[in-house]
Amino acid sequence: GGGPPLRNGGGGTPPAPVANASGTNTIASVVTLATDAELQTMNGNELRITGGITGDGDLGVNKHVVTNAGQVNLEVSPNFKGKVTTGSGRVVMDDLSFIQSPDQLTLGLGTLLYTGPDVEIPGFQFKAATGRPAVFESASDVTVGTIKRTGTSTFLKLGTGTLRLHGTDTLAVNTSQNNSGNGRTTRFPNGDGPTKAV
Repeated sequence: GGGPPLRNGGGGTPPAPVANASGTNTIASVVTLATDAELQTMNGNELRITGGITGDGDLGVNKHVVTNAGQVNLEVSPNFKGKVTTGSGRVVMDDLSFIQSPDQLTLGLGTLLYTGPDVEIPGFQFKAATGRPAVFESASDVTVGTIKRTGTSTFLKLGTGTLRLHGTDTLAVNTSQNNSGNGRTTRFPNGDGPTKAV
């Protein structure tokens, strides 16, 4: 099975993106990543991949967009072997079962909105811009073995679901800083993290 492979156009680094120029667009067929690829969409626009993503190439979602990106809805097949790295904007996913190790999902300065049922995953990592947190939002409970922090990146959990940490290598939280609030749950409408660190 699987549809035609999605390949980056120029073979460069970073890969030439598949960009959603305007409106809401849907790729309904299976997308097989034969090489690394990047999806981009700007604020107010939406790209939906509903047929599933397979393959072993890595996928960047607005990875090289610093601010003002739009929304990308991803259906990632459980047998996807690559890595997903998010950047600006909002990424919506309803299945995290492809994650077999924490390095398969890296959150950038936007929002990952998980819309699936309660789930347990090995973990994820976050790497956000200085002073801008990576945001994880879920109404479901998500149990995580490891959350890895890169550099001085910050992290913000939103939504009514509980983020449960277990294991020996979990995120250290400064509770006095995070409990102070101070407007830190206010983010930009497109999903970009707030300008205040948490």
